[in-house]
Amino acid sequence: MTLPETQSIEPEGAELDESTGDEQDPLAELTGLVGRLNVIEDGQVHYFGSQSSYNLVREPIREADPHEPSLRLQRQGIAAAAQLGKLVTISDDMQNHLLDIYWRWQNPWNYVIHKGTFLRSFKGEDGGKYCSPLLLSAIFAISARYSDRPELRSDPNDPNTAGDAFCEHAKILLLYESEAPTITTVQAACLLALRIMSDGKEALGWLYSGNATRMAHNLGLNLDCSKFVTSGLLSEDEADTRKVTWWGCYVVDKLFSLGLGRPSSTPKSSITCPKPSIDNEEEYTPWKPTPGGAFDDSTLGVHSHISSTAHHVSETYTIACEAMDMIYAINSKLSPREIEDIVTKADVELQSHYRALPSYLRLPSSPKVPMLPHICLFHIQYHAHLILLHRPLMRKRKSRRSVSKSASSPEDTSSLADDEYANEHMATCRHSAAEIARLLRVYKQQYTLRRIPIAAVHLCFSAVIIHLIDARPSNPKRQLAIHHLQTCIDALRDLRTAWCAWSDRALRAIQLLAREWYHCDDVSQLQHVNNPNRGGAREAGYVSLGDLSMGAGGGAAGGQVMGPPVASPGATVESTMGNTGREQAVAEGDPLAFLFDASMPDQYTDTLVREWLAESGYDDMLNMGNQ
Repeated sequence: MTLPETQSIEPEGAELDESTGDEQDPLAELTGLVGRLNVIEDGQVHYFGSQSSYNLVREPIREADPHEPSLRLQRQGIAAAAQLGKLVTISDDMQNHLLDIYWRWQNPWNYVIHKGTFLRSFKGEDGGKYCSPLLLSAIFAISARYSDRPELRSDPNDPNTAGDAFCEHAKILLLYESEAPTITTVQAACLLALRIMSDGKEALGWLYSGNATRMAHNLGLNLDCSKFVTSGLLSEDEADTRKVTWWGCYVVDKLFSLGLGRPSSTPKSSITCPKPSIDNEEEYTPWKPTPGGAFDDSTLGVHSHISSTAHHVSETYTIACEAMDMIYAINSKLSPREIEDIVTKADVELQSHYRALPSYLRLPSSPKVPMLPHICLFHIQYHAHLILLHRPLMRKRKSRRSVSKSASSPEDTSSLADDEYANEHMATCRHSAAEIARLLRVYKQQYTLRRIPIAAVHLCFSAVIIHLIDARPSNPKRQLAIHHLQTCIDALRDLRTAWCAWSDRALRAIQLLAREWYHCDDVSQLQHVNNPNRGGAREAGYVSLGDLSMGAGGGAAGGQVMGPPVASPGATVESTMGNTGREQAVAEGDPLAFLFDASMPDQYTDTLVREWLAESGYDDMLNMGNQ
């Protein structure tokens, strides 16, 4: 519904100065610290903070546009797309296919669209308020990444082009709708930000993520709107749609913040919006597996628990990111003791929250017991949070001594007395990295990694860093680390089909980190790994990491191209290198050769990936690896 243009309601906590006793006292309003939600000339609810002084104005400054702004801008965007040859048509069958994928795989994790209000608008019941051509195009653009249908690709032979046409169409529509954004504009910007990251266009994805949060703040989605509901200006469903959109946008913002190591746009101090209700239809709707999958409907329980999963996903992000915003701040003046206190406090909060999870969100007792995919990913995310929290406190020990035990790690640290890197923070990171590897194996066994959200790339990468540093020759548990490392590397390669560029960047970064961390030992031997006469590294007791050639344009001394063939997107290690190649590498004493047994497309230069690693907070790990 469009609210009356004269309505304005203060958010919770905006009480006037009680000493005046007069709600109409101008001084009381002028000295107020909290802004106001107000309906302005475009017919949408907007927020104006107290500093702007526009919160004092209770009526629109200009007359409202006689035409519905959002519909007018939608028509302009569609006309522009048609003129540029970017207009996309889609059959009913394909539309249903992509929507089914979205509700099954994407929305349960990035819960940004209230399905009930969307479907009502989709059917035309409320004039299309919560379903727009832009939002549909954004849904189709990201859903196409999960589909194997070649007709969704610009190049039928290249999975990396799936959804490109929808994405280009949505970009044009978003350009027009940004002039007068609505809730669907915010939702579409969130989905486009994620979709564009799969193309490796990090700057544009970051921009769209920022656009989404700015538009959400503009619409006051971050604020409690319960007074609108009480006054009858918003229905419960409309208020819940605002909540779902805000917290979905919040999680996308945090994903980008952690994945790129940049400040978030959603500080806790700016939020009064409560979490969406868990007691709703979407929570109790069954999650249906893909036809022909490993499970039938009955084995996965009767409820999807989408709302409760989203609630706990956002809650863990709030706890972890509040601490990480402080310890990873560029201008941080925190001492190691202060960082330790912040990390300990956040760790205790996360542990308490995790232990208090309802039974239906906990891990099953056996990996053979079916688990909903979005719940599995939630646990992977939780362990990635622990890694990022404790990682800055990992230190190389100056002397061998007993290792204290972290509250978040059940690992028996007494067995690590000979490990120079062992401390309670390293133990926590190791345990969580091992759990991520285990959960990735479970997810792959139950669903395959073909349809897992793009967030999995960075979560997996966080674990890889720990396993890679544990793969050093001096680690007494090196073989276990290499086993987990292999699992995560294989997972990132599986993720290349849907999220090719983003996964490729992670894989290339791992190769660069491996070369940096073991540089002092054996980097001079890397280019000779295929030379039968080599032996310097092994004779000196070093470990060879494998060939670093990048395929096209990559070569060794003398112009000879060395290394395995280039892997096609989604190719497995076995299909690229062959089992015999891996077995031969291991037999030759080259346990880390699998890192380089499938060349990555040279889409990113070493310099670009290094800059990304430094920006994401991995420069400290580079230094640690060279100690």
